[in-house]
Amino acid sequence: MPRWDDLRFLAALLKTGTLTAAAREEGVDPATVSRRIGRLSETLGIELLVKSPGGWEVNPAARPLAEEALTFESRSHQAINALRARDGALQGDITLAAPPAVFSHILNPALPDFARRYPAVDVALRQRIMSDSLGDNDLMVTPVRPERGRLVVRRLGHLAGC
Repeated sequence: MPRWDDLRFLAALLKTGTLTAAAREEGVDPATVSRRIGRLSETLGIELLVKSPGGWEVNPAARPLAEEALTFESRSHQAINALRARDGALQGDITLAAPPAVFSHILNPALPDFARRYPAVDVALRQRIMSDSLGDNDLMVTPVRPERGRLVVRRLGHLAGC
């Protein structure tokens, strides 16, 4: 039976795109990521990585497994945040992706007030221009409506000049 501890390295590789970035995400060295995914490959009897011009990638046959591991990780974080918030206070971690203009004109000026109002919420900000998937983000602000993906979409507002 595969170990979750090994599956999370496969999820990190899918999320980040490279062994080096997956290692950074998990706080280990790239050799550890490679070794853990190798052990998982042996357990499952399938090569989970394939060599590409850009480096090692998740084998397309193993992509559904990696996506499920990523979904499990995300849902686990959601459940932990819900458990922590049972007293009604907002708390937990939120990762927000948005274009640079949204950061500089909307989010950055509002963050100090948000931090004062919700001290138990840790917000991680990532600059991202456009994507049809959340990746490892909880929220994403985009300049146009995504055309695909299972996303809950809401109009946030209008930027002057757009």
